[in-house]
Amino acid sequence: FDQEAPIENPPSKDQWNRFMNGQSDRSAQKQVKASAPICDLFPEATISFADIVGFTAWSSTREPSQVFSLLETIYRKFDRIANKMDVFKVETVGDCYVAVCGLPEK
Repeated sequence: FDQEAPIENPPSKDQWNRFMNGQSDRSAQKQVKASAPICDLFPEATISFADIVGFTAWSSTREPSQVFSLLETIYRKFDRIANKMDVFKVETVGDCYVAVCGLPEK
């Protein structure tokens, strides 16, 4: 991946918006897909996805309050550790905890 490579024929803002909203024509789709990734590169960064094995099966046989209580307990502990270790919590989705470290501060 060449971080400095120029983007040839980048999509216009209108084409990008139509593409993102599923309203684009084929030429706009091709142009957006062919353009360089829209991202920044941080070689020192680490992304962590923590997922609970067997959670779906376990939670399907429990009361919602039990599921909530378990997730709240686990996420609270993860949050405490993240704060101590200077880790940024990105989000939680169901039983998945997403965090990142090593990003530059801006």
